[in-house]
Amino acid sequence: MKALYAALNGSKVGIFESPTGTGKSLSLICGALTWLSEYKNSKKATLEAELADLQEKIASPAETGDDWIKNSAEKMLLRHRVREVQCQYDALMNKEKKYEQLKEDVKKRRTRVQDSNARSGPEANDDIAKETESIARLLAEINENEEDVVEDYSSDDDTPRDDDDLPDTVLEPKIIYCSRTHSQLTQFVRELQKTVFSDRVRTVALASRGNLCINDAVTKLSSLSLINDRCLDMQKASSKSKASASPERKRAKTKSVGKCPFYRHQAIEALAADVLTEVQDIEQVVHHARKEKACPYYASRYATPDAELVLIPYNILLQKTTREACKLDLRGSVVIIDEAHNLLETITDLHSVHLKMSALKDAQRVLSEYYNRYHARMNTKNVMYIKQVLYMLKRLILHLTGDGKGAIQEDTSTMCSVTAFRINSGTTNINLFKVVRYLEQNILKTVFGSHTKISKTAEL
Repeated sequence: MKALYAALNGSKVGIFESPTGTGKSLSLICGALTWLSEYKNSKKATLEAELADLQEKIASPAETGDDWIKNSAEKMLLRHRVREVQCQYDALMNKEKKYEQLKEDVKKRRTRVQDSNARSGPEANDDIAKETESIARLLAEINENEEDVVEDYSSDDDTPRDDDDLPDTVLEPKIIYCSRTHSQLTQFVRELQKTVFSDRVRTVALASRGNLCINDAVTKLSSLSLINDRCLDMQKASSKSKASASPERKRAKTKSVGKCPFYRHQAIEALAADVLTEVQDIEQVVHHARKEKACPYYASRYATPDAELVLIPYNILLQKTTREACKLDLRGSVVIIDEAHNLLETITDLHSVHLKMSALKDAQRVLSEYYNRYHARMNTKNVMYIKQVLYMLKRLILHLTGDGKGAIQEDTSTMCSVTAFRINSGTTNINLFKVVRYLEQNILKTVFGSHTKISKTAEL
C-alpha cells in the first residue's frame, strides 16, 4: 500500500505483481478508493484554509507609508482569487449535496415502485412519473453541460481537437479500472459489492451495445457493427421525426426506420441516477433497464462524467474515438490495468487488420457500381472521396497481384514500413486521414451492405 500511495501521490507509473488468487485486484482498488477519498477531503481542507488565509489578508490594514495604488491592486487580486477559490469550494459542496439528494430521490422512487406493484392504477403511475422527472431534473443540474448524443465531425478538419485545447475546467479525479473481458469486470464488481465502498462510491461499468442493448429487434442482428449502425439509425430517426415540420413527413420517417422505444431521455437519466447510487455489474444494469424501459448503453454513458470509479475493457481505454464516445476523460485520472501482461497482445489485435483479396475486389466492384449509378446526384466532395477510395482499391489490388508483373505467391511473406508500403502501392498522393474521417462519418458502409444485396438479387 505504501508503494501504491507513493505512485498515486506522485502521479507516477506503478507496476505491482502478486501470485494468482491473493486478491491483488481488490487490494489495489480498495487502496486507490481510500486514496481518492482522502484526496477529496484534503482538497476541501486546502480550499478552506486558502479561503481563510485570503480573507485574513484582505481584512488586514495596509502598512502606513506604502504606495496606496500598489496596495489597492494587491487587494483587488486577492479578492479575485477569493472568488475563484470560493467558486471551486461551492462547486464541490453543491455536488456533494446534490448527490446525497439524488440518493434520497432514488430510494423514494424505488419505494414508490414497490408500492405501485401492490396498488396498480393511474395514480400509482403518476407518482412514479413525478419521481422519475424529479431524478432526471436533479441529475441534469449536476451534469448540466453534458449531451447524450455523439457528435459528428467534418472530414475536412486537418487538425482534430487536441486534449490540450479543451477548456480549463475543474476536473474531479476518477479511478478507471480496466480488465481484459467483461466476465472479469463482473467478477470484480461482485467482490467490490462485499466491501465498505459498495454504497458510497459512484461506479459505472461501460460496455458495447452488444452487451447492453435491450432492444430485441437490434440484438438479433449478426454482428456488432450492424448493431451499432441500427442503433444510430433509430436514434437519428427519433430526432428527425421530432424536428420534422410536416406530419406526413414525420409518419414516413417513422415507418422507414422506426424509433427505439428505450431511447427516452427522462427514463435514461433516471436509470443513470440508479446506476450512480449503487454498485452494479453489467447484468444488473441490464436487468434494471428492462424494468425501467430505458437504454442501459446511453444511461451508462450519461452517468460516466459523474462517476468516481469507471470499469471498462481494454478496447475502450486504448481507442481514443471510443473514449470520446463514452465521454471518458483521462486527464487527472488514475488508471489501473488488471492482467497487464495481456496489454501488448490487445494493442496488437486492436490495430491489426486481415484483408483478403476477395474483400478488396468485392469492395471495388460494389463501389464502382454505386458510383456509376449515382455519381450524377453527388456533390463534388463525395465524388472526390469516392474516386480516391476506388483509386486506392485499384492500387492495392495491383500491388498484391504483382503490379502486372505476375501474381505474388501465396506462401510469400514480406514486411515493410508504412511509408515503404505506400510508395510501393502508389498511394502516397492521397491524404489517408481525410479519407478515413470521410468514411467514418459517411453512410458508405450502409450503402455497401444494401447495394451488395441489390446486386446479388439482380444477378439471380
